[in-house]
Amino acid sequence: MARLSIRIDFEPSGSALGPGMAELLERIGQDGSIRKAAGAMKMSYRKAWLLLQGLQRTFGGPVVVTETGGAAGGGARLTGLGNKLLRTYRTVEKTAARAVESDMLALAALVQKDAALRGKTDNMNVYRLDPMILSHPSWQASSIKELLFVGAGSDKEAREFAAKKTIAMVTAARFAAKLHSPWLDSKITSCVLDPSKTDVNEGEVVMANGGSLPIA
Repeated sequence: MARLSIRIDFEPSGSALGPGMAELLERIGQDGSIRKAAGAMKMSYRKAWLLLQGLQRTFGGPVVVTETGGAAGGGARLTGLGNKLLRTYRTVEKTAARAVESDMLALAALVQKDAALRGKTDNMNVYRLDPMILSHPSWQASSIKELLFVGAGSDKEAREFAAKKTIAMVTAARFAAKLHSPWLDSKITSCVLDPSKTDVNEGEVVMANGGSLPIA
C-alpha cells in the first residue's frame, strides 16, 4: 500500500503545514485542550504551544483561543482561522490523493511483497530529542529549539544526525562563541526511544509538525 503525505511550506516565513500540525489542530478541536492534544501526540505542552504560535505569526491571527474557568474548567478551541486552515489542508490532501490515485496504485504494485520497511534496518529505532534547558548558551544561540524525531541505530547516532541536519540553522553568535551543538549535550537535551513513531526513516530528522529537515 502506498500513502501520500502532503506538506505545505510557506515562504519566506519558513513555517509549514503538514500531517503533524494538522493532527494537532484536529485533536485540539476534538478534545478542547492543547495539553490533551499534545499528550496524545507524545509532545510537550510547550512544543505544541510554540508550533501554534509559529502558525499564528505566519497567518497574522490566532488559530487557537484558550478559555479559563467556567463550568467545564476552561479549555481551548480552534478559531475561524484555525478551522479554515485545517479544512483547507484536508481538502488539499483529498484532492491530491484523488488526482494521483492511479499513479499511487501503480507505484504500490511495484513494491516487492517481502520488502523491508522503507529506510529501516534491524537495529534502527526512532528517538525523540527534546530541548530541556533553553537558557543554556548553546540553546540561546540556536535558531531551532523544537522537538525532533530521529531515525537512528543509537541515541548517540540520533544526536549526531540532529546536530548535522541543524548545523545550517545556527546563529552567527554560536559560531562566534564556538559553542557546541546543543543536540549533542545530554545535560540540556533529552534523547529517548519513541516506539509510537513509525513514519521516520533511518537518518531522517523530523520536526513535530511533520516536516523533515533538509540535509546540511
